[in-house]
Amino acid sequence: MIEVHGVVRRYRRHGAPALDGVDLELPAGRDLALVGSSGAGKSTLLRVLLGLEPADAGTVRVLGRPVAPGSARSLRWLRAAVGVVAQDAGSSLDPRWPVGRSVAEPLRLLDLPGDPAARVREVLTAVDVDPGAADRRPAAFSGGQRQRIALARALVHRPTLLVADELLSGADAVLRGHLLALLTGLGTQLLLVTHDLALAGALAGDVAVLAAGRVVEHGPAVDVLRAPVAAETRLLRDAVLRLPA
Repeated sequence: MIEVHGVVRRYRRHGAPALDGVDLELPAGRDLALVGSSGAGKSTLLRVLLGLEPADAGTVRVLGRPVAPGSARSLRWLRAAVGVVAQDAGSSLDPRWPVGRSVAEPLRLLDLPGDPAARVREVLTAVDVDPGAADRRPAAFSGGQRQRIALARALVHRPTLLVADELLSGADAVLRGHLLALLTGLGTQLLLVTHDLALAGALAGDVAVLAAGRVVEHGPAVDVLRAPVAAETRLLRDAVLRLPA
């Protein structure tokens, strides 16, 4: 599914690289959580994976095809294969558009066959949003509903892989539980980007820990959480253990 080999990304010629020789593989059928603290390189790696930024060295392949920045037409296959829920997902909805139009937009951009309105109703129902409200604008919905609508937009074109970037960040306990239930029941392969090691263990079979632009630990989530090897992984686990009950 995803193969990353020796990827380097620099923003300043003489500064420390944002990505420093990253090697990472996500086979088909496995869910992966990419975990790290702020500044670890998670967002940069995600942008390289999605063809939004170039790698200065190394290779990236998705579904066996090389990924590099290009025109919308040249990356259309990648946009069809991957659905993305960005950070602060609810704010990514165009405030001027009815949410049904926002959810349907990937279908239009990819020029997919079928009945867009029917698919929008189907996917809104799947994320527990009333499809009868598709003609309302985002301001009419709560923050949690907007997050679920953004998730529906990422899933509407039936991608092979769902990328969720800090989807549960800032969510209260009720919304967090609701989104967890939705994500675990999707049946779509997941790449979760998060700073929360406990969330990673709840949603993904495998965990890769990023620190200073390098993958410092990678393995089955149960093993990484039970007996972390890297210092950064231990810090992330200890942060979870210190959280109040």
